[in-house]
Amino acid sequence: MGDDVALAVRMLAATELDDRLVTRRCEISVSTVTSATDTAVTAELIESLRVLDLPLDDLVAAETAAFDVGAEVGPPLVERVVVTEERDGTWRIAVSGTDADEAATFTNSTADPVEVADQVLNALTRRHLFRPAPARLHGGAVARDDGAVALVLGPSGTGKSTMVAHLAAGGLDVVNDEQVALHPAHGVVAAFTRPLVCKPAGAVHLPEPLATAWASRRGTLLVRAADLGTRHRVVGTPALVVIARRDAAADPAVEQLGAVEAAKVLMDNNLDLLARPHDALAAFGWLVTTTPVLRVTYRTSAEGAAVVRGLLEAPPDPAGGSWWVWPEAAVVDPIASNEPGPMLRAAPHAVGLGFDDGVVLLNTATATATTCNDTAAALWASLPAAAWPEGPEVAAFVSSLREAGLLAPE
Repeated sequence: MGDDVALAVRMLAATELDDRLVTRRCEISVSTVTSATDTAVTAELIESLRVLDLPLDDLVAAETAAFDVGAEVGPPLVERVVVTEERDGTWRIAVSGTDADEAATFTNSTADPVEVADQVLNALTRRHLFRPAPARLHGGAVARDDGAVALVLGPSGTGKSTMVAHLAAGGLDVVNDEQVALHPAHGVVAAFTRPLVCKPAGAVHLPEPLATAWASRRGTLLVRAADLGTRHRVVGTPALVVIARRDAAADPAVEQLGAVEAAKVLMDNNLDLLARPHDALAAFGWLVTTTPVLRVTYRTSAEGAAVVRGLLEAPPDPAGGSWWVWPEAAVVDPIASNEPGPMLRAAPHAVGLGFDDGVVLLNTATATATTCNDTAAALWASLPAAAWPEGPEVAAFVSSLREAGLLAPE
């Protein structure tokens, strides 16, 4: 059959447990099964997976007094990952406790063990979506020594990981480059330790001396914090949210977003918004009113990192103001009730995140968001209502809400 090799991958993660935010150690047992005739690939794969075995003495746990973070609680959390190489060159990666249909299957024609290690890392990262947290963002984060965190968001391909790499090489701690959890009750953001992932052809965007030393490497690169001369941190206080926009032809620019636009960007960069939409929207309301959200345009990762470092040292004032989630919790479909209802009612799958200057409405059935100004926000907040004022603008607003599926049928 083949050789079975066990490898324990150790990570540290900040997790909500019994309304407390605790630092917990995770141990993932990796079992690699390969063809008995391909022991060289097996050995290389195991060596590549060792980059995931982050030494615990290289981690920075947040101060308990500052962040209400407890010590490691109970025995380590152990999960099992099975990595299987079939004889036809197909790899299969599965995490215990998940649906078999969710297992990642891919073909690695070059038999590059780093690519397999990257897929294992992806599986572990997806697994963290099941950890308790009000909301999780698809993005990276770095932190100063005092725990002040800069979050880096942006669509895939914008260079988030290389931006994080340059910030880390400049002396900041690595929080994560892929997934960051929001914990408003504790006033912090948190993550888990993992190496940075640099996709193919991305080595040229890494900080020196890695860019030169790794220029000839092909395929995915796994960059440890130690490679960047820094260390890991699992939790910190948000001080800055950066929407990264790398454009080699554009002039560098910094634009601060208002609360409504910033909340829409967070929704666009969410990972589990529809799992707990009310909790997620509340977390976004907290973040955008207490932390400045800035769109940073830059030509190179080094240039962008320099701008972000300056902003982190002297961040602008946040949007501030009040926010509210409508409704405060999930409600029973009013259409199913036998009681007579008003003419205008929100659809049961509609929720809203309101601010002083407007509202973002989310259709949880279609995962689409709609932004509205302050006047429209006041109308929405009045629901259920017998009627809204007459006029072409209000009629157009009602029509747009119905088109977006946000109003219940008449």
